Amino acid sequence: MDLNKLILTNNRCYKAGKKITPKGIMVHSTGANNPELRRYVNPDDGRLGKNLYNNHWNIDSPNLSVCVHAFIGRLANGNVATYQTLPWDHRGWHCASGPLGSGNDTHISFEICEDGLTNHTYFESVWREAVELCAYLCKMYDFNPLALGVLIDHSEGHIAGISSNHADIRHWFIRHVLSMDNFRHEVAKMIDSQTPDPFGRTVWLYETNGTYAQDWILRPCKDGSYSFESVANGLMLDARGNRMEPGNDVWAYPNNGTDAQRWHIKAITGGLTPTVSAHPFADHGLALDIEGNRHESGTRIQLWEVNNTRAQEFTLVFRGLTPEGDVVVTLIHCDSNKAIDLKHGGK
Repeated sequence: MDLNKLILTNNRCYKAGKKITPKGIMVHSTGANNPELRRYVNPDDGRLGKNLYNNHWNIDSPNLSVCVHAFIGRLANGNVATYQTLPWDHRGWHCASGPLGSGNDTHISFEICEDGLTNHTYFESVWREAVELCAYLCKMYDFNPLALGVLIDHSEGHIAGISSNHADIRHWFIRHVLSMDNFRHEVAKMIDSQTPDPFGRTVWLYETNGTYAQDWILRPCKDGSYSFESVANGLMLDARGNRMEPGNDVWAYPNNGTDAQRWHIKAITGGLTPTVSAHPFADHGLALDIEGNRHESGTRIQLWEVNNTRAQEFTLVFRGLTPEGDVVVTLIHCDSNKAIDLKHGGK
């Protein structure tokens, strides 16, 4: 998740200064074909881009009686990000009310900036960002995303009697054969995957620095696959929990001989520093992937469906040989020139 903070201090909702004890999260979408964050979030922080029409929500106007806690949408460079726009415990103006009260008094809210609703690549990016935001908030407030009424969209808020009658965000999800039930289960799965494990270590994208945290012993297996063993701590590059599904974490874990630690390496270009993609031996339809093809240090490493993008292309840089004669390499992301790295050296 690319989480940023830019509180809309000029909005009348913020100025009202009312607080809530959050009991859940309500998901909205903007209902307009404009995926740009700058349409709603202002001023430009160097990432948003300028709003030339001054129609953002950071204004004090009697004609603007709405505000949410966050927006998910597109930055000026085309990447997807999240911007927090109200303190999480601030009373938002996002769903009006129903016969049983108002979700404004109970739910944190965020808007996903809609496009034309047909771009599956954009949808996948905002879906993933929204899942991560909800997992983050659920952990912060100890919410169970599968519990009744905790993680809902605007349309479900209306059914529950706590909001006005809107169709979001169900109308967008169904175009991609998904539902809020799918969304809730993805959030629950992410929370489970982030549960601390005493043996595993985080792997992320980081500035290339020539340390052991970025060196991997390329060990060949008899079946033609390879494993990547960290020089820093002996842990293996691993698909967390041996789950072969898009979005699953790739981390470092003790050698356990499972398919989670065996990789098929596919050459894209040859030479002394070949470009390759890496695929779980158990499912060649997935690939080692830089989430969202982001370039920021700290970006998550995951499994994702093979899409032939630069997010899944890496240069194998030769670093030397082990005493046993195995090759040591660094995996450099082709687009950012940053390395797959053990967070904090794998300690």
